[in-house]
Amino acid sequence: MQSPIQSLAIVIPAFNEAEGIPTLLAALREFRAGFSGPVKVIFVDDHSSDATPTILRQACAETDWLSYIRLSRRSGSHVAIIAGLAQATEDCAVFLSADLQDPPSLVPEMVALCGRGHDVVWAVQEGENRRFDEALWSAVFHALMRVISNVGELPFRCSFALLSRRAYRHLVENASAFPSLLVDIPRLGFAVGTVPFRKPPRTYGRSKWNLSRKIKLLFDSMVSASYLPLQAMVYVGLAISGLGFLYALFLIIRQLVSEQATVVQGWTSLMVVVLVLGGTQMLMTGIIGQYLWRTSENARRQKLYFLEDHAGLAGTPDENVGKESAGGVS
Repeated sequence: MQSPIQSLAIVIPAFNEAEGIPTLLAALREFRAGFSGPVKVIFVDDHSSDATPTILRQACAETDWLSYIRLSRRSGSHVAIIAGLAQATEDCAVFLSADLQDPPSLVPEMVALCGRGHDVVWAVQEGENRRFDEALWSAVFHALMRVISNVGELPFRCSFALLSRRAYRHLVENASAFPSLLVDIPRLGFAVGTVPFRKPPRTYGRSKWNLSRKIKLLFDSMVSASYLPLQAMVYVGLAISGLGFLYALFLIIRQLVSEQATVVQGWTSLMVVVLVLGGTQMLMTGIIGQYLWRTSENARRQKLYFLEDHAGLAGTPDENVGKESAGGVS
């Protein structure tokens, strides 16, 4: 039985969000005024290049329930969220985007579900107001992950989530060198609840999820969630080897029964075989390299992030995530 929820932490990763932060702060003040318990808001600046850190520092000086940390380099929203969760001590924590497309008004319903025994509560988007390319990418990503994942049911069309204290502490303690929250949170295995909502249209700026970051997330999620690519390499290798042996047998038989020389005539087919085999080998080597690289980075257990600046925190910020001992979160 889950204990009653009395306090809440809100983690908000931000990258070049200076234009919308005043509006977001106003929405957070309104939410906090209507929430029954204490609320702590943790902004994580993912090394912005605009006025975001200046605005957040000033807001921390004027507001006692607001804190801010700045990463020393841009690390992506998933690392930023983990960095923010590492600073939380509340009964539950929710991570929201800074562009106001994750409405804080949905949080009380998520907190209520958490209080009834759901350690993880996802906000599931209904309807569709995204561009065609964004919707297509999301559909392809989740369809692929459902096929190859070995960590159970993965969230689909989920924008943000609320985690109980034990859930977000386990998430922080077990953060990998290449975190993917869409995989790492389901891997926890705790009871899951969902809350539907309609995502409001973006009112300013543009999404920071460009194609390169989407591809990186896909690779991180695939390697983290499944060993199917390695299995596929075995089957592809067997298939190509079998075809190669059959073709070699065909060439030997043709050479024996034919009176004509086939050296010149077979040059094209030989080059095709060499190029296909060479390309397949390079692809397989690349896949193995992805697994080895990530395994090496996880084995080194280096810090996942470093803090360049902070404000509004009660004590020393925790930046030990990735070490053997994650101080402050155990």
